[in-house]
Amino acid sequence: MKKIFVLVFLGGLLALNSGNAMTMRATISGAGVWSQNDTLKILPNAEFQIAVYSLNNDTILPPPYQARTAWQSPFTFTGTVPVQWLDVVNDGVLYQDSPTLNKFLTAQFLGFWDFFLGIYMETRDGNLPDRFSFVGIANSFGYPPELGEIEILFWRAKTSAMTGQICVEQGNMDNDSYDWVFDDPIPSFVTTCWEVSVNPNDIDNDGIPNASDNCPDVYNPGQENSDNDSFGDACDSCPHDPLNDADQDGICGDVDPCPYDAENDIDGDGICGNVDNCPNVANSNQKDTDHDGLGDACDPDDDNDGVPDASDNCPLIYNPDQMDSNSNGIGDACEYVCGDLNDDGIANILDITFLINYIFRGSTPPDPLASADVNCNGYINIVDVVYMINTMYKQGPALQCCGK
Repeated sequence: MKKIFVLVFLGGLLALNSGNAMTMRATISGAGVWSQNDTLKILPNAEFQIAVYSLNNDTILPPPYQARTAWQSPFTFTGTVPVQWLDVVNDGVLYQDSPTLNKFLTAQFLGFWDFFLGIYMETRDGNLPDRFSFVGIANSFGYPPELGEIEILFWRAKTSAMTGQICVEQGNMDNDSYDWVFDDPIPSFVTTCWEVSVNPNDIDNDGIPNASDNCPDVYNPGQENSDNDSFGDACDSCPHDPLNDADQDGICGDVDPCPYDAENDIDGDGICGNVDNCPNVANSNQKDTDHDGLGDACDPDDDNDGVPDASDNCPLIYNPDQMDSNSNGIGDACEYVCGDLNDDGIANILDITFLINYIFRGSTPPDPLASADVNCNGYINIVDVVYMINTMYKQGPALQCCGK
């Protein structure tokens, strides 16, 4: 309490008569409080509230009403656990809860209070003991008993301890300079203690038994579960992804462009790595001539004939013998006229008929087979028939067998 405050009120306080009695009590409540056999206990790592109430038992005398008009009640938080205070409290701040204010603003009590709910702290670092002092000063009308019991202080807190005890008890502050100016007797305050303990059947105290709680360690009485997986929204790192970041890249599947690729398309070709046949080499067309699951862009042997592409005289045509009858550097297996499916040395309408018979009637296959892949997409189908017709009769693009 600041010295200025003492000087301002000193003259008036010395003349005040003593009151008779005021009782104060503390209680706990909130999500971090659970009951065992009607005994309230504090749950570890969950928010709980401590409230202090006062009840004035003084008798209001006839005018000039000089019953209890000023008091202080130092009290201390003690115990064997560390406390995390969740509310910001500053020395000398006025604390007034709305229900109490509403009572004071009624015609019956208006004008009683000059100063109410001053808090003065000696220590408040969570390392118990932490000491506080509550101060009340009224005008000559005193503290009306008709108010009944009122909540005067309120704290939110947590403790990380799994076991131990927290107590609120009355007692002088080590650096107490207020007692001599206040009415006697000081308010009575019954020491109250609570055990810190895990609820074995419901460790988060949300009313859902551990065995059926989708967040057994997190208070979530509503059990909300947007993605219908095994975890409630309150403890689900990906509440809208039932697979919970399957590739473990830190991006939830509902917003991950490649939910099964931890590298998220490392080669930037638009194909996610888990389905990219060349995950480290850009190849958006995913061409795979030998259909071995390895794209041509990263396949050292595109025709899978055992001869590396760099030395293969037919890199896209299977020819492990590397036969080259005319020694021109082009293997016999791929030395052909693109589109000459009947091997008569020229591509014409007869080859179109040959391809139709092969595709739809299962007749003799082209030799080599690559001569029929005239659009060079790695497949032989009706698209090649259309491509040949466009080339020969509609001035379409030239035939382009990849195996040549």
